[in-house]
Amino acid sequence: MRFFKFDSRFLIRFFCMTIICGVFASVSAFGAISKETAQLFPARFGDFRAQENIARELQPTDFTAQDYAVVEGATRRYVAPDTGVYVVEIFRTASGSAAFSLLTAKSSVSNQTPLELNDVGGYGFASANEAMFVKDKLFVRIKPESDVTSDTGQLTNLARLIAASIDGEAGGVPVLARHIPDWEQIQNRIKYAVSAPALRNVVNQDTVLDALNFAGGTETAIVDYNASAATDNQAARLIIVEHLTPQLATDNFNRVSQLIKQRREQGANVPSDFRRTGNYLVFVYGVSDAETGAALAKRVRYEQDVRWLGDYPFAQERAERQYTMMTLSVLIGSIKTTGIAVTFCLLVGIIVGGTVFMRRRSQSAAANMFTDAGGMVRLNIDELTKMPASKLIGSGDEPRG
Repeated sequence: MRFFKFDSRFLIRFFCMTIICGVFASVSAFGAISKETAQLFPARFGDFRAQENIARELQPTDFTAQDYAVVEGATRRYVAPDTGVYVVEIFRTASGSAAFSLLTAKSSVSNQTPLELNDVGGYGFASANEAMFVKDKLFVRIKPESDVTSDTGQLTNLARLIAASIDGEAGGVPVLARHIPDWEQIQNRIKYAVSAPALRNVVNQDTVLDALNFAGGTETAIVDYNASAATDNQAARLIIVEHLTPQLATDNFNRVSQLIKQRREQGANVPSDFRRTGNYLVFVYGVSDAETGAALAKRVRYEQDVRWLGDYPFAQERAERQYTMMTLSVLIGSIKTTGIAVTFCLLVGIIVGGTVFMRRRSQSAAANMFTDAGGMVRLNIDELTKMPASKLIGSGDEPRG
């Protein structure tokens, strides 16, 4: 009977090869990004040349990715002529609102101004040592590498080149943020949240906002008004919560209203004004006068937007109405054109006829001819009146007396 001889050297080699393959696999997987994200980092942006061979994965350290629906992040360094190295970070989010929320979370009111990218699409802010903007579902942040003298012009130029290279819808301010009263004058103070933790990062004190349910795509816009005539010289915080359906708005409204009632009885801090406007829930904080808070809340307008998931059910009625209106418009236009043409013809006829009549009358008055009919010329067409030839006016004859 023969037995299999165990070879320990073969077993050791097998385990070594397994470990080596595992190490190579882990190293190759580390820092890998999707092809779609890698295409956002070309070898050059104009005069800016990539310093690294490929872009690498980036995990955010100054914010939580889940709070802003970040799907993927990547970074790459670019060298600018005579100005140094700039670090480009791009985060892909689940929606344009999430990207805008991340932009407002990372922007600073004190040292940043709006970044003009309208010609290439995008909305953002810039400062002496940082530029950031959103376009489509992307949040882009550019900053000089440490110990490098910053150049605001180079930051803006690089941001413009990156925005122009990104395909997709132009990023901008969501509709909800545009419904903030006087949003264009205070756009650098607007904060946005698409999740409860992101809202907590802005409103860090204990408020009734904890009762909000962000399920179903709820979004929130927050802005602080300085003391001015718009708020009767009182600083105020305005918070607008948007829900995609009336059901979600009703549930949150009832939940928050009950919590406000309980906290008011306990003497806790409650909003100066709270109301529902369409699918919006409007909160006003920091205003001691109830009338002032109500006046600010009333300035928020809800614009209804109805979208059909399938075919529009009233397409035929709308087409018939459009055809009727078009026919009526053509008929009214024809009548107007005909009336104008008739009026024009009458005016031309009156002017031309009157001119000819007055000209002939003046010529007749100036002529010195013989007449026995009270100044009128008598025509002997019927030849019943026999007149001597000497009494008739011939061609070129002078009248005889």
